Amino acid sequence: MPMKEDNRIPIVVGVTGHRALRPQDEEALRAAVSAELKKLTAQYPRSPVVMLTSLAEGGDLLCAEAATELLTWTQREETAWIALALSALAAAPAPTAAHEIGACWVEDQRRYHESALARSGHDCAVSGRVVRASLILSVTLYCAAAAFELCCGGALCPALLPVGNAEAYRTALKIALGLLSAVTLLIAGYYGRLSLSRVSGDHRKMERFYAAMSARLARCGQTEALLTLLAREELIENGNWCSYQRDNAPDLSI
Repeated sequence: MPMKEDNRIPIVVGVTGHRALRPQDEEALRAAVSAELKKLTAQYPRSPVVMLTSLAEGGDLLCAEAATELLTWTQREETAWIALALSALAAAPAPTAAHEIGACWVEDQRRYHESALARSGHDCAVSGRVVRASLILSVTLYCAAAAFELCCGGALCPALLPVGNAEAYRTALKIALGLLSAVTLLIAGYYGRLSLSRVSGDHRKMERFYAAMSARLARCGQTEALLTLLAREELIENGNWCSYQRDNAPDLSI
């Protein structure tokens, strides 16, 4: 099923500025940028406002920070990684050569999600086998314990097949049942929190997205609209993944 494209016309704000800003001017500049962005958002409510900046130290980074501050506190908490990414990009050296987005972005991401989908599918299969094996072992041990008590233990009724040192066998069965229960709880806490089916679905969705973008790149070439679409989906994907990792960390406690 082809992906639905966002055909809205964006309002693109390009940023270029001095690196050495006077500290006493920064608050006024940040307020001015914020006011202009709010004005554009109110004036064109049906068009997304997109900021393009090289994230260089000084004016470029100040504008990016001003745009980030327009997000709600919840949005900023959910996407705190953006601030870290801005800091890392600002500290990194400038690129020395241009790269084709097809080679360094689209195809790399498509291959990554393709291999990650295979890994998560394998993990789902392993999870299913482990759960079934734990269930079978649990039922088998409980049946063995019940049969032992009825036939050999003599705790509930006279033993049909008396055995010497029945308490030792009873203790061994208790240890085995306790150990299996602990292992089952650990597995349930780990796989249950990871939600492997969701992981597989996300990788499948993004693999199809990058395959569609690769076809579009071959058909239309490298365009600004394509780059904007890729950047938007990458931000959404990374935000979802960070939120998922925060809320679904494996729980190994019993």
